[in-house]
Amino acid sequence: MSDPTIRDTYPADLQARIIRLSSEIGCAGPVLFVMTFESRLDPARLARAARLLLDAEPMLGCRFVSGPGRPYWRRRDDLDTTDWCFVQETDDPDAVLRQLMTPAPEHIERTIRLHLLRRPDGDTLVMWITHMLADAYAARECAGLLGEIYSRLRDEPGYRPETNSAPPTPDSWMRTISFGDTLRILRRDFADAREGRGLVHSFPRNFATFFLTPPAGADFVKVRIVPDVLAAIDRAARQRGNTRNELLTTSFLRVFSDFAPRGPTAKAQVALTVDLRRFAPREPQLRTYSMVGMTRVTVRYAPGDPFDVTLAQVKAVLDRQKKALMGAANPLLVRLFGWLPARRMQAMVRGMVRKTINRPMAPNFSNAGRADPEALRFDGTAPRDCGLVVFPAGLPLFMVTAMEYAGTLTLTCCFQPTDLTPDAVRGFLERVVNECPAD
Repeated sequence: MSDPTIRDTYPADLQARIIRLSSEIGCAGPVLFVMTFESRLDPARLARAARLLLDAEPMLGCRFVSGPGRPYWRRRDDLDTTDWCFVQETDDPDAVLRQLMTPAPEHIERTIRLHLLRRPDGDTLVMWITHMLADAYAARECAGLLGEIYSRLRDEPGYRPETNSAPPTPDSWMRTISFGDTLRILRRDFADAREGRGLVHSFPRNFATFFLTPPAGADFVKVRIVPDVLAAIDRAARQRGNTRNELLTTSFLRVFSDFAPRGPTAKAQVALTVDLRRFAPREPQLRTYSMVGMTRVTVRYAPGDPFDVTLAQVKAVLDRQKKALMGAANPLLVRLFGWLPARRMQAMVRGMVRKTINRPMAPNFSNAGRADPEALRFDGTAPRDCGLVVFPAGLPLFMVTAMEYAGTLTLTCCFQPTDLTPDAVRGFLERVVNECPAD
């Protein structure tokens, strides 16, 4: 019997529709939230918790429906006959992760799946979730809810979580943006476009080459900034009147300019992700909306420039953007895209992706936030380690995520093994850490 509080359909927000189109081109894909335990989890109870999670957050139990009309999410009719949790014995969980990351056609239709990797010394739990429904924040929230359901089932086998019956509010972050805010965003975007004109350090590849070499494999490299080093970076930031993010962004810009140089006239540019939930109303919402904004930082940098000179430029750009709702897209354009017929919008998005890849493309440095061990407990036990891996897009797309867990900040880069080598990527990430001031 279906739960009467669960809707049959949910609207697909603009970001989900754009991610779907980007996935078809090979520019986007799933998010994998990885939790490493020193103990064992109960596979049967975990499978039950996975099924109940689809009722607790009902959009996870939907299919994306596209067609001549507006796309939407529809609840699946095979929820009770589909396997949502897979168990695998392995001595090398990283090798399994690479397999799970490797793009496959069926990924586009999938929303969520759990993989329990049974190591000799414990378990690794992987939550595979589509980026159409989850960014890093939503993935953490869903993982925490899964742990809560799993733990309750130990003493209450018949437990059923309450359904999140909050009304669907796609693009809810726009509801607090005033006309004055929109004008500030317009001025901000004009300034960013003016600063970003010209050649930027990047990997040279046009759309035709990108499209003819679709992602076919997957690899990733992680570099951890241990608590003592992270604390030293934070002290260096405070002494300079900066934030940790500003120091890391500055180091990233400088190192990437050497990693993918385009000549002495090229500018240093990086795209930063921004969580748009900061602009959304403070009211109950569905967990399963991706609310990622994007901003670009462009500065002049030449080898030999002092770190603090580049840092001052980065801070000036970020301070200006923070005064104009940094990361928020122009609401006028968002509404325009939302009003367009589906096929017209698809054609426009594909054209924008083609133009973007044909131009020199800045790397992406994504702040995935902080995962709280207390919010990820399974039967009272928090993971020993926690991380995030994402879709391994091909060059010129280049992305590094940073996520903190238990005092350690992990930098992760996922990539195509035909584009880059692990040694080259590891060397890049280590330089980002080593060239960041640590007082």
